[in-house]
Amino acid sequence: MKKTLDYEDLRKMVYLSSPAVDPEGVTAAYVTAKADDSGRFPKHVYWMDLRGGEPVLLTEEEADRPAFSPDGERIAYLRKGKTDPQIWIYEKNTNSHRQLTSLRHGVEQFAWSPDGTRVAFTAPCYADEPEDWMEEMTGEEKAEWEEEKAHAPVVIENLIYKLDDTYGLREQSRRRIGVAEVRTGRCMALTDGSLDCYSAVWSLDGTAVGFYGRPYRHTKELQAEMYRYELEKEQIAQMPVSREIEDAEPFILTEDGGVIFASYEREKGGVSLKLFYSNPEKGEERPLFGGEEICHGVDSFPVGRTAYGHETPAYQLSADGAWVYFRAGWNGCEQIYRAAVEGEPRVEAVLEDHMSVHSFCVPAGGKIWYTRGDLLTPAELYAADEATKKQTRLTFSNPWLSEYELSVPEEMWVDSYDKKAKIHGFVMKPVGYEEGKTYPAVLDVHGGPTCFYAFDFWFEFQMIAAKGMAVVYCDPRGSFGYGAEFGGSAYSWGQESMDDLFAFLDAAVEKGFIDPDCTGVTGGSYGGHMTTRIIGTTNRFRAAVSQRPLVNLATSYGTGDMGFIWSEEGMQTQMENFMYRIEKSPIRNIDRMKTPLLILQGEKDYRCAMEQAEQMFIAMKDRNPEVPVRMVIFPGENHGVTRHGKVHFQIAHLRELTEWFVRFLVNQEAWKKEEGQNA
Repeated sequence: MKKTLDYEDLRKMVYLSSPAVDPEGVTAAYVTAKADDSGRFPKHVYWMDLRGGEPVLLTEEEADRPAFSPDGERIAYLRKGKTDPQIWIYEKNTNSHRQLTSLRHGVEQFAWSPDGTRVAFTAPCYADEPEDWMEEMTGEEKAEWEEEKAHAPVVIENLIYKLDDTYGLREQSRRRIGVAEVRTGRCMALTDGSLDCYSAVWSLDGTAVGFYGRPYRHTKELQAEMYRYELEKEQIAQMPVSREIEDAEPFILTEDGGVIFASYEREKGGVSLKLFYSNPEKGEERPLFGGEEICHGVDSFPVGRTAYGHETPAYQLSADGAWVYFRAGWNGCEQIYRAAVEGEPRVEAVLEDHMSVHSFCVPAGGKIWYTRGDLLTPAELYAADEATKKQTRLTFSNPWLSEYELSVPEEMWVDSYDKKAKIHGFVMKPVGYEEGKTYPAVLDVHGGPTCFYAFDFWFEFQMIAAKGMAVVYCDPRGSFGYGAEFGGSAYSWGQESMDDLFAFLDAAVEKGFIDPDCTGVTGGSYGGHMTTRIIGTTNRFRAAVSQRPLVNLATSYGTGDMGFIWSEEGMQTQMENFMYRIEKSPIRNIDRMKTPLLILQGEKDYRCAMEQAEQMFIAMKDRNPEVPVRMVIFPGENHGVTRHGKVHFQIAHLRELTEWFVRFLVNQEAWKKEEGQNA
């Protein structure tokens, strides 16, 4: 008999990320992370000879983001210096490590020069310390600096002063670009700190360094532009393009002096992240994507996967400069594609499978290296032959999972109620399923709303199934990964998305093993919004768990970083649409909400701010005192509590969610008896 998963088993998970490979395709490196007693996830770099042999720990110290030098003889990586992460170099021929940089506040990101003699980097600095920016602090100096900072008030003058990524108030720092000589360690600053700069990249000939900069203020403060620093001339020039740039991934400098970048394109009522080529000197700007959709843009936001760590860029240039390889979603899979740099726009599939690619490396030695998960396996390192597409698994990081009984998600395609779309998703039988019996079920709604559920392993779903419940999850209209028209935002905030969820649940019930009178609903972020919206519309569900919800669109204006900063229509329209935002808010239907409700919220969530959860809790207690309601706050955690929060809070979150459904769905008779006694 196999074991049944328990909440504490989450501590056993080993997460893989940041794969790297040498130019010959002989040696690979990657990062592992596993929770420690403090709840953190310390990272370590391993490397392995791909011709055979076991993975070898690169250093006993915590380390991250390995990158091979162009000749394959060195591995650069981030590792703590005296106080903050610095660039370190591992010399393969001497099996030795040395610290390359000594920046005052450490290094965020770096990139090798094409000839391997230099490394460009991004590092934070503060306005009052330009002179000692390259002098590393001792532990005592760092503690003194932090003490002064903790006792100083924060002066707010800029409009965008808080973000979820910074757990609230933004740091009063800016990032600078620099270059370090690999042989001597000598550093040179390329930018002076007057402009926030980040994501350093090299030109193919090594004569220039490109980077993003944020030159604007007020509502456009987070909008990036592209810059190029000519090393010989010591000159910075902006690379103007006609489109708004998406800066989540580093752009690419091409051999002819052009640039390949990502930008959102609105089409067919929806939006896709597409790749574009621009060369201002030639007066040329053109798309790399053609008219036929074989994938949904670049990096289509897959969710529902147990992952942790930094990932490689979502799009990368091939060694010969002819192709841009990228990962993208299509029909529930995150796969690898490539776009031609020259000629007519052309995109073709490189590696397709029922999988979810987390990271990849451009082909080397005739193979592609990548980390991928599937429905029963968290991400592992794989290699695929370019010609035959044969995939070979290289790591086995979580062998303990083979001792446990897991539920196998069953793929489904369902007609929407209006017959205008096919809805894709999965249904999972409970662990220990017996033919002929019916079971409670939980409908899970993803966030975004533009995300999509991938063919991947999600511990949360397996845990719900282990507690005797079926799990139903799908991608309603408004989700990415099915084409621009399907992903239109109007669907997400209209009736279509809710109808699609119900249509999919109905189809799952028709399979015969789900009790239609014993279902629950949950979701996080947009999924939390939909959860509260659903229970304000129907009494179909016996229990609900709303995770980090958005319930009052009117008061989200200014209280988080989504309600006004990330608004699709632009911030300027939000006050003008104030009454409309009230009308679209689920909390308006509070008097109809008679479903037992659990609210889960990170204290430092600035995407869907805690005041949203508080409003929902207070309103339920005030207007529906007879309905069971509970709110659980996770101190110090932001919007990503279930993805990168401290492991004890991830476990507590999972326990609260699952046991709420156990109480009202699995043990419903006991609950009814308890309620009768209380009455």
